[in-house]
Amino acid sequence: MDRLTILVLILVGFFSASAAAALPGTLTQDLKPLSGKVVLARGEEILVDAGATAGVAPLDLFVVYGPATELTDPTSGKVIASLPTVKGVLQATQVKEGYASARVLRTAAPVAAGDAVRRFADLSARLVACAPGGEALAAELRRALPELNWQSYKSLDSCNDVSAKTAGEVELVVLLTVTTVEVRDGRFELLRSYAPPAPLASVPAVAPVIAATPVPGATKDKRWYAAERKGTPVGVQVADVDGDGTQEVALLSARQLELGRVVAGKFQPLGSWESGFDLKLVALDAADLDGDGRAELYVTAARGESLHSLVLIWSEHQLIVTQKGIPHYFRSVMSAPGKRQLLMQQMGGDGIDFVAPIRLARLDRGQVAPGEVWAVPGEAAIFGLARLGEGEGQVLVQLTALDRLRIIGATGEKLWEGNDDAGGNETYIERTDPRVDPRDHNSRNLYLQPRLLLLDDGTLVVPTNEGSRAFRRQIEFKKSHLTAYRWDGQSLIQEWQTQPENGFLADFDHADIDNDGTVEYLQLVVYSHEGLMDKGRYALLVLEP
Repeated sequence: MDRLTILVLILVGFFSASAAAALPGTLTQDLKPLSGKVVLARGEEILVDAGATAGVAPLDLFVVYGPATELTDPTSGKVIASLPTVKGVLQATQVKEGYASARVLRTAAPVAAGDAVRRFADLSARLVACAPGGEALAAELRRALPELNWQSYKSLDSCNDVSAKTAGEVELVVLLTVTTVEVRDGRFELLRSYAPPAPLASVPAVAPVIAATPVPGATKDKRWYAAERKGTPVGVQVADVDGDGTQEVALLSARQLELGRVVAGKFQPLGSWESGFDLKLVALDAADLDGDGRAELYVTAARGESLHSLVLIWSEHQLIVTQKGIPHYFRSVMSAPGKRQLLMQQMGGDGIDFVAPIRLARLDRGQVAPGEVWAVPGEAAIFGLARLGEGEGQVLVQLTALDRLRIIGATGEKLWEGNDDAGGNETYIERTDPRVDPRDHNSRNLYLQPRLLLLDDGTLVVPTNEGSRAFRRQIEFKKSHLTAYRWDGQSLIQEWQTQPENGFLADFDHADIDNDGTVEYLQLVVYSHEGLMDKGRYALLVLEP
């Protein structure tokens, strides 16, 4: 073999390696075809025999096949080919170890048990680019994933309104932007997200590392991070916001509401809404008041000293404000094991922060409004509140202004109060203190107590932040944990406690965060705050049962 031939072969190998490197992350592995079959088809309940161990993730697309069409030689009558017949398309909703639940996206005939399925095969697909490098990436995708029906490559001048320009054209979209390569379905819902392909000579950025040091005696130790990001958020909720049967994660900061989904263990943004600088967002709750299967997002917000709360929904691939200027606090409160109710309460004047009574939220001609009274003994704030027990033995648990747990009986008497710190929050609304002369800076901080959760078995889960509480105008917490209690009729008995986290616990929820069929604890932990030299840093910390 002469030197020229050897050089050509080396160059071919080099450019082949370069082309392979153009595909980001594990995209090829994540989208490779996977065969299986329908094992159950009963109404809208569909199960396929491919699950997490095979690499299936929530929202993966499966093509369903009917009986093959045989092509015969007209002369000999001999079968020369057998063509698969596409019966419909399924989308995974919940993924277990050996199987996945799915919903029907489209079908030409009823799906039946025994039907063959293939993941990410025989689907129409397109590469859409609003950043440089689209043509090369489109060619590489065709080479690496030939079992998708690739349509012509599409280039856009900007990334604005991409969904409106591409939704519904094909069944699978790969979108190249300056910051991500995203895989989306035909409705433009996000399936996966990757860092964009980088030049071979570039050095990849090092991801920030957040230490998770085990603590002896911790009972919740299956921990993983769904996100490690910049910013200082104040609230989180897990709910089905788009009505597709899977859970989304909503994140609230002082000026922004963001919606995303945890896919393959990582938070992937879907969209966001900005409030502007005149409105401070302080608390987030989710509830499906209209019963349409899509949770609304209720944001407690303040403009100056007054409440100007909002309601947002996810519609047409964006967050939309449906109601604003609401003069009430919102809070989703546990009124019985596993039962949440959305409550509303007004703010008062002259130093009165919470005005009785607390009321259930209801809809009045499509608008949220205060409904019937949610009876509590004595006076209570809507935050840091839950009911324990049932019937005549039901009691009220609340976090006091001094961050203590207190149990109140049916007639308003104090049955028990703890000696240790509990709760605690850095989020506040600035209000006037009528006891102080205006010339002496008569403002004060109204800190909103964190949420309490009541599990199906009656266990009460309480967040605790540790740090300086001495100066009410400058509270800053350095450590946090969750503690579970049960009420024995005399006192709260500790059941378990998570290992301490070296950060402020801004909010938490208890739900199936990643749609794998298992309910987890999601903690919103702030490790550093925004300032002149720091953008802040936080994580979505997941604790498995």
